[in-house]
Amino acid sequence: NIGRKAVPKSQKRNKRDYPSVATQPSRDGFSAYFSGQTLITDLQVSSDKLKVLGTNYATYFGQGERNIYLPVKTVRINGFDNYFKGKNVVDVTPNPYAGQRATLSQVAAVNDGLNVPKQKASSMRSFASNYLSNLAEDQKFDDEERIKVEEQKTAEEILNPEEILNPEEIINTEKIVNTEKIVNTEKIVNTEKKLNAEEKLNVVWQLPSLELLKPLKQSQPSGEENHAELLEEVLASFGVNAKVININEGPVLTRYELSPAPGTKISKIVSLADDIALALASGDVRIEAPIPGKAAVGIEIPREKPQTVYFREVIDTHAFKYSKAKLRVALGKDIANGVVVSELEKMPHLLIAGATGSGKSIFINCLINSLLYTLTPDEVRLLMIDPKIVELSQYNGIPHLLAPVVTDPKKANRYLQYIIREMENRYELFAVNGVRDIDHYNKATEGEKLPHIIIIIDELADLMMVASSDIEESICRLAQMSRAAGIHLVIATQRPSVNVITGLIKANIPSRISFAVSSQIDSRTILDTTGAEKLLGRGDMLYSPIGLSKPLRVHGCYIDEQEVKNVIAHWRSQGSTSYEFDDTQIEEQIRSEKEEKEYDERFVEAGELVLSTGIASVSFLQRRLRVGYSRAARLMDMLEEAGVVGTSEGNKPREILMSLESFRNSFDS
Repeated sequence: NIGRKAVPKSQKRNKRDYPSVATQPSRDGFSAYFSGQTLITDLQVSSDKLKVLGTNYATYFGQGERNIYLPVKTVRINGFDNYFKGKNVVDVTPNPYAGQRATLSQVAAVNDGLNVPKQKASSMRSFASNYLSNLAEDQKFDDEERIKVEEQKTAEEILNPEEILNPEEIINTEKIVNTEKIVNTEKIVNTEKKLNAEEKLNVVWQLPSLELLKPLKQSQPSGEENHAELLEEVLASFGVNAKVININEGPVLTRYELSPAPGTKISKIVSLADDIALALASGDVRIEAPIPGKAAVGIEIPREKPQTVYFREVIDTHAFKYSKAKLRVALGKDIANGVVVSELEKMPHLLIAGATGSGKSIFINCLINSLLYTLTPDEVRLLMIDPKIVELSQYNGIPHLLAPVVTDPKKANRYLQYIIREMENRYELFAVNGVRDIDHYNKATEGEKLPHIIIIIDELADLMMVASSDIEESICRLAQMSRAAGIHLVIATQRPSVNVITGLIKANIPSRISFAVSSQIDSRTILDTTGAEKLLGRGDMLYSPIGLSKPLRVHGCYIDEQEVKNVIAHWRSQGSTSYEFDDTQIEEQIRSEKEEKEYDERFVEAGELVLSTGIASVSFLQRRLRVGYSRAARLMDMLEEAGVVGTSEGNKPREILMSLESFRNSFDS
């Protein structure tokens, strides 16, 4: 019964022919309105059955005597929804009556053609409009919920570092939600940067890229194959039977490992160093006898064409990228051409010495840039003291600095005192939280993490000339106690004499690096052994970390001035520097300490006692005022500076220079 029943053309359907029959509305208008499958029939229906066949529908649609026969399953809900959504959705069920889906204006035109009263047509339009509005709001709500779910899913994917980052690119991926921040970057860290004492801002730090460094150059072969046989011939000419069992070719020198014949004294081979250098027409030859862990003697001979070890070449290796050390430093390459990476937190302090032109300043730049390439300002802070002014001043403006680069040796000790107070505060904080060191504290706390502090002193000799006792005391106190607080010292000097590197400083700084020095005395001062006087210069070093019995020979890496400027510009571009303290605060601190030092609440009492008794001695004040010797001596010095008593002249008593009345008029308030 689906579809129309064919009617002969000769038959004309109208009210006159069928006075008591109601016909169905045209399927075209009905299908255009609902856009769904509807069963429409033209079967003649008697008037007495209109109540059963849907009188209310005719009333609703305003069709008068016309009526609609609606079966149980009339209008498909998807067709109804899709019509009001204004979308064309493909219906998988064949629909013989489905025509082109009409818009609201088209439906209005159809209704007008059916002579629908304006009032009822308006009601229909209002109903459709309200339905469409509600449907749009529901769709908007669904879209918002879908977006929230997608954002949450995206955030969960980003928080999984194994899916978005390689192991060498991961430092901290907490709270990274915006995926646009990680496009075309090697390493992103979400952290918190201090802008000033009162304001904080969430900042996403971007670590430097290797593109800031110059590309590597191809190395050339050495062409020194015949030295092994020549070396054996030279030793044989002096009565030493030995055979070369291994050759290690490094970037700057080649080490020949010799196995001496039984009964050969090693000391005899060591004494032939100058003769070997003469026979090979080489520079300084260094002999390591024996090689640690091997039954062999090592003879180190410089290469005719040394190679440069570039900073990029070292930090782009597996040993540097995947090092477990947080404060890792790229040193260079050893004799076997292997990369050497040091762990600053295990040293925990480093003493560096080397003559002018030995590569000491370039090594300090490599050390600083190793930290800048792997750590953000919230993970490490730097305090640089540069009495030479020109070496480290270029780092001013990077966000890692605690304070501007200190160039005045007279103010250096004040900055060290500030670090000592910071160390004491950290230990009090550790005690309150029940932890032992900075690593356990940062793991136990959920708030702001404590950064490591690296103090870099480029020339210790200048500081020792200005205030040797104060500088030595501050350095020793930091070296003894600051390791667990996350504070590390890196001290360099070009004059490794006992007046500069005192026994107290050496005892508290076990890790040392020596570049080329002028004499064996200097080598013993810095390393407690000889050998540094035979280094080649230009980055050639002996590295003696804590726990290593003999120094390791390393050729330091090289970073040029333009590469350093590129890294500095990269960090400066990420925001202004927020110094924890500067010269103004230090001067205010000095002034307040000076005023506090000059004032003693018992100064007036001491002056009246001395002037009334005529006895001006430290022991007298100590006994009468019942104070310690240091305070009594300080009171006597204050009386001397105020012009109350004269200077000390050995066993003679001090001279009284002021009367009691004058003293009271001047100082008694």
